[in-house]
Amino acid sequence: KACNKAKEIHELKYSPRLPEAQTEYIFVPADYSLVKVVISDIRWIEGLKDYIRIHLSSSSKPIITRYTMKNIEEMLPSSKFVRIHKSYIVAVSAITAIRKTSVFIDNLELPISESQREVLNKVIGKTTG
Repeated sequence: KACNKAKEIHELKYSPRLPEAQTEYIFVPADYSLVKVVISDIRWIEGLKDYIRIHLSSSSKPIITRYTMKNIEEMLPSSKFVRIHKSYIVAVSAITAIRKTSVFIDNLELPISESQREVLNKVIGKTTG
């Protein structure tokens, strides 16, 4: 019984996959609490080794949390977010311009890695590139 309970807790804690119905928000650990992040409020996410910095539309101060890029990428809907670089995930709705090697979110320029360019083109609907 105790082993089963421990297994359940471990699976809940370490499997970040969200049910499809719950895609409006996520809770992330930050500043010794769980912070609710509305998915539509996320503009871009920046990787910092074992941490990430989540930049929001509603706040000038980003949320820093102990997640990896892979963890957060699995939690976000792939139709609304695209990984453009090993260190960046952007909200498709926040992109204002795209060049060959960079994506713009307003005046901010973020790099596109060679390996992610094709994925970005598929997400925005451009088939050649």
